Amino acid sequence: MNDQGLNQPRTVETLAADILSLPTAVGDQRNALTLWSCRLHLARNSDDYVELFIEGPRESFAHSPIGRGLEFGSFREVRADREFPALVIRSGPGEVWTRPMAHVSYEALQAIARNPGISNEGLVEAIGPYLGLVIERQLLSTEQQLGLTGELIFLFEVLKAASALGISSQTALSRWTGWDSASRDFKGGAVAVEVKTTGSIARHHWVHPLYQLLSEPGTNEHVFVYSVGLRVDRSRSYRLTTAIERILECLPNDATRVFLHQLSQYVGVGFNMGLWHQYELEPGFYVAQPPTLYRVDQLADIIRPESFVQADVPARVLDLRYRVELEGLPGVSQQAREVLLRELLGLGSEHK
Repeated sequence: MNDQGLNQPRTVETLAADILSLPTAVGDQRNALTLWSCRLHLARNSDDYVELFIEGPRESFAHSPIGRGLEFGSFREVRADREFPALVIRSGPGEVWTRPMAHVSYEALQAIARNPGISNEGLVEAIGPYLGLVIERQLLSTEQQLGLTGELIFLFEVLKAASALGISSQTALSRWTGWDSASRDFKGGAVAVEVKTTGSIARHHWVHPLYQLLSEPGTNEHVFVYSVGLRVDRSRSYRLTTAIERILECLPNDATRVFLHQLSQYVGVGFNMGLWHQYELEPGFYVAQPPTLYRVDQLADIIRPESFVQADVPARVLDLRYRVELEGLPGVSQQAREVLLRELLGLGSEHK
């Protein structure tokens, strides 16, 4: 990192000057200016967007609003030749964003100066009132783009299976329910599929709410996780728009309208086709873990109501989020995968 003036008092004006002097990144190699050692860094990416990094592992941000305009990931810095985890606040391109980003950076520095031991979650909360100055909320966040890309990878597989079985594309699209913030990403017959996308080198996935991986009470429902590893890599050309194009190319006109409506409503934010060019400037991804299906409702180490005393979640527990580890478990065989897809599409009444 460039440690010039490290931890020194700064004003909005001096921070604006710092931002204007930032060099543009080459690929994903950023030449960052450290504002506070191991906490705050400023950089400019290859598309001329100003970035403020809050360094720390994902867990240190706890319930910060990652996925709603804030991106978490692993980033490379050229001077120290290191990779570090961080939450990034990213502006739009051009000098018009200089002063707003300087203001947010100033508030972050002030929060740390007042309380050097402030947690990353507390730091994000402290600058929360100022984030609206710089976050462009029309675009899905990078985390949301990763999640949607994972769902579209499986949707493409469902559409290909439907075509081979002589089932309409509209029927296949109706099995995708994750676009509407449903409790299941895909549902059909006695099959439910949760798509989990991770940037980790292992198949570790967060589960929320508690019942996400459990069969619906009183049913013979089988629940699967479609696990795929996608990592941000700004040098890659594969991105969310690539996954969308692949689906559009295989849809007839009537199904295309349905699919575009689903995209426009995704998780209440929506993918705006009018912003296609901006999405083309977003980070690319590479597949770190190939897509694999796992049956999870029978796993011994997922949390259930009976995991608690008196077989019920304690009354004072208002929210519960836990991590399931699928690394090393056997995935669904190709034959079982075909049976699953048939049932999901309505051609089977029982899944073995």
